[in-house]
Amino acid sequence: MKVTIYGMHKCINCRETMELFDSKKISYDFIEITDSTTTMKEFLKYRDNEKLFEEVKKENKIGIPFFVFEDGFKTLDIDKAINLIENN
Repeated sequence: MKVTIYGMHKCINCRETMELFDSKKISYDFIEITDSTTTMKEFLKYRDNEKLFEEVKKENKIGIPFFVFEDGFKTLDIDKAINLIENN
């Protein structure tokens, strides 16, 4: 199952996620949200409209890494992301 990860290379949690995915040989697309205005707007559209970001915003956090699956499932939880990938 294809997964896209939105994040930043400067983010330790994002780097650790990519390292974990690489060690498990999990294929993913990584979108660096600071590469361009377009990618930042793409991420912010999710952040501004998805309920799963409500707590993140209350805590003044960014909400990365953020996982989007080809079937439309979205999560901020790395364990849920890996579980979904490994069980499909």
